[in-house]
Order: sequence, then C-alpha cells, then structure tokens
Amino acid sequence: QVVCCLCHLIASLAWHLQAAMSKKASRTSTKRKGSKQRNGFGGASAAQVQATPAQGGSASCDSPPLAASRVRDGAFCVRSSLGVPFLVVSDRGLVSGLPTPSPEEWKELLALCSDLTKQWESRGAVVLSDFEGEFMGIEGELVSASFQRSLSLDPQGLRPLPAGSAVSRDMGLLVDFRCEAGVALAKRIMESDFLCKAIWGADGDVSSLRYTPVTRPLGVQSANVLDVQLAYSDVGKRLSMANMLKRLPPKSVAGLPDKVAAGGMDFTAAQARHRRALELPMAAAVVQYAVDDLHRLEAVLRTQKPAGGNYLQARSRSSAVVSAILKSPAGLSNEKLRAYGEKLKKSTGNQRLAIAVRTKRHLLALRHLLAAAGSDEATTVGIIALAAGAQYANLEDDADRVLAEASVSVPTDLAFPLDGKAVENEGEKQEKADSGSGPGEVGVAVSLGGRRDSKRLRRGLKKRTENVPPVEPESPQGAKRKMEGASQPTEVQAAEEPLPMKGKNKRQKIAVAPTEENRQEREQEQKQETSEAKVASGKKQKKKRGGAA
Repeated sequence: QVVCCLCHLIASLAWHLQAAMSKKASRTSTKRKGSKQRNGFGGASAAQVQATPAQGGSASCDSPPLAASRVRDGAFCVRSSLGVPFLVVSDRGLVSGLPTPSPEEWKELLALCSDLTKQWESRGAVVLSDFEGEFMGIEGELVSASFQRSLSLDPQGLRPLPAGSAVSRDMGLLVDFRCEAGVALAKRIMESDFLCKAIWGADGDVSSLRYTPVTRPLGVQSANVLDVQLAYSDVGKRLSMANMLKRLPPKSVAGLPDKVAAGGMDFTAAQARHRRALELPMAAAVVQYAVDDLHRLEAVLRTQKPAGGNYLQARSRSSAVVSAILKSPAGLSNEKLRAYGEKLKKSTGNQRLAIAVRTKRHLLALRHLLAAAGSDEATTVGIIALAAGAQYANLEDDADRVLAEASVSVPTDLAFPLDGKAVENEGEKQEKADSGSGPGEVGVAVSLGGRRDSKRLRRGLKKRTENVPPVEPESPQGAKRKMEGASQPTEVQAAEEPLPMKGKNKRQKIAVAPTEENRQEREQEQKQETSEAKVASGKKQKKKRGGAA
C-alpha cells in the first residue's frame, strides 16, 4: 500500500510539473509575440483542455492568443459555493442570467466538453456524478447532471489518496437534459468503462437514466458505477446523505450550505400537489444546490475509510445492483412499493400526499414499461407489472383515495401541469372561451312552459307597446284585416322579437330559444288576443253608433 501510494504521489507530482512547464512555455511564447493573455476556464488551446488547479480557490488556464470568445472567457460558466467553476452545457437557458450560445459558440462549447471527456478517459479518472430531477427512479424525470473529476481516489485500487486531502478545483460540467447534445454527453460519460462514476445512491439515478421519461426513455446503459452509499449501508436500508454529513469533520464541509435548506426548495410540498420543484431557468441558489452535492460526496471520500481500506467491495455490490436494474426494474420496484406502502400508513399531511403521488406515478410507469417492452424483456417487465396490479392493488386504492381527498390527479402520461404564468394565461383563455359567444349564438335556451311564463310574456309585450304614439281610429274592416295579419308572425319575426324581462331585476335578459312548444303557446296567446281585440272593436262600434244617434 505504501509503495502504491508513493507511485501515485510521484505520478501526480510529475503531472503537475509537466503542466507548470507547459504553462510557462506558453507565457514565454506569448510575450515574444507581444500579445495580451486572457485568464479563463478553457484549455491551453481550442482543441485541448488543460484544467489545472490554481491557487486562490479558482481554476484558471491561459488561453492562446486567438480571437475573443465568450466560451473561453467564461460567459457560460457558473461557480459552486466553494468557487469551483462548472461549464453549463445547454442551448436553451438552463441557468438564469447566462446567455444562450450562438450556433458557433454551441459547437465550440461541445468541442470543449469532448476534449475534457477525452482527458478524463485517458487518465482513467474517478468522476463525481450527481443528477437532479422531479421524482427520481422510474417514476421520475431528469433535469440536469453534474460531473467533476476527483483526485481523492486511486482509479485502479479505489483507495483514498493522501494527495486528495484538498477540494478538487478542476472544472466540472452542468448538463441540461432538455437538449439532445447534453443527453449524448451524459450518456458517453455514464457508459464509459474507462471512467469510474462515484455516486451517492446510484439506484434512482441509474433507473432514471435507463427508463425515463416513460414516453421516450433515454436508454442509458450505465457502466463502471461506484455507489459510495453501499460502502456504509445495505441495499435494503440505505444511509441518507444528511445523516452521513453528521459523521464528517466540520472542516471538510466548511463553506457549504446546509443540505436540507440548500436551494430554498420544498420538494415535499411541490410533489404533494404533483408540481415541479425545480423551476427553469435555475436561480443561483438552485445551481449551487445542484453542484454542491459533488463537494459533499468528495468530502466523504476524503475523510471516511470504508471496510478493507478501499471501495472495491462497494463497486462489486454496485455492479450487481446496476446490472439488475438495467435488466429489469422488478427488484427495485418491489422494494420501493413496499416502502411506499409502509410510509403511506405512518406519514401525515404533505408527506403522506407526496407518497401517494409517488405510488401512483410508479404504478403508471410500470404499465408504460410493460406496453413498450420488447420480446426480450417482456417476461421480466411483465412479471413486475402483473404483480403490481395484483399484489399492490390495495396500495393503489389507498393512494387513489388520498389523492381524491386532496383533489390531486396524476395523468396517465405522467405529465406535470402548467405552473405560474402559463396557468394564468391558460385560465384567461378558458374564461374568454367560456364567456364569449359568437354572433348569432344563443346563450341560454329557456322553455317558456307554464301559465306564469305566458303571463310574463304578455306583460313584456304590453310594456313594449306603452310608448307607441296614438293613431287615429281605423274602420272595423281595416282593424280586422290588420289583426288577422298580425296574428300570423313568421319564424324570422319571432326570432327577431325583443327578449322579455325576467325576475325582479328587470335589467337581466333571457335568450329564448324558438321551440315547438313556444310556437304553440304563442299561437294560442295570439288567438286569444285576436278574440279580445274583436270584442273591444265591437264595443267601440256600438259606442260610436250610440254617439251618432
């Protein structure tokens, strides 16, 4: 062990010496040319990345005397709580305040990431990895990934190195899973056999990379994964990062915010309402929350000693777990659903509601996997899907009952509802669609059946004739012909007739739909009015004759 440590220490010193010599040679050649140097996070050349630790808590390298570039100047770089730079790999604004790269800058940025990955693979590096998303596991949806090389472990024997007592200052990567190039980069790193990916709790991340999103799975076949959590706990009872941090010396996590309060996000409250907890673009606090977990993981590697003095046994157990997950989510799903059933009985409030949402999403995801499974994996996936339908039928009923009481619904495609301004805009559009009626449309169809409505209609007709100016008396024959003509209104006249008033509020109007019943009542009323008019005209004729006599 001593000889191995000395060999790696000598190799590390030789690498630092070579980097310092190349840095000095670059400065000398630049001074001879009389051009200014720029300090950035890029490599020594546009085609080669050389991320060397620098004093003062930041990673800096000398860029060649080329044309000004926002990629080399650090325009697409964010920093963790410890000041370590992370290159944001996104073409659509993952981080708030960072510009969106142009097509030329996007190509340059991807080339930089490719060169950095090649350097990691050539050295067989240990890469710290962490993933953020909405609900991890097969019921989840990945949002971002963080990667950074660590010098705390020997890549071959996985022993803690004495030279790894300090925080790694190498530039890391913050990858956006919404862009295809970001997914391809994460897939290249996770599927590489030359890179050892150190993760805390790899089961959820590996299953998310393999099976999510359920409508279009990423299909990442993770390889050479070291689940550091399995070095200090068992598969059935895993140790959380929050409890692990309590064992670490305070100096090892100095400068890092509290794990629980980091980011200011309440995942439980958001999950209980089936909403997104990670708002995009990410704020500065959320970005630090996403990348600071790598520093916490490296603090565990620097300060804790696993059984046997190395992580070979933990990697062997991790390989078995990862292989089982990639073959079928059966074992992991049984374990998760059993845990969800126990928590659903014991928890209360938002915690209970969040567990119900997770349970429902998990069962729906299993059904999607069964429908999309091929002939090779139909058996293994089908077994767990059928078991979930029979063995966990009561669990799904309990989850549905909890969701119904809280008026929370989970769609079959596991899509999240719109949030914030999008919801307000959709609500305004719906209100306009509901309240606005097109020209010629009838708002409410009312049947005027019954004697009261007939009287109300007659009162409305009477009120409309009160303001009509008086006319000279006509002859009985003219009045009779006029009444007979008025007693047979056409359908157009009936439809265009002004609407009557209703209720105590005389300003409220009702739209009357011309139905067969309305036409019959109107004909009867018109006949009655005609007979009354005839009687009235007869009385008037008698009075006139008496007056003339």
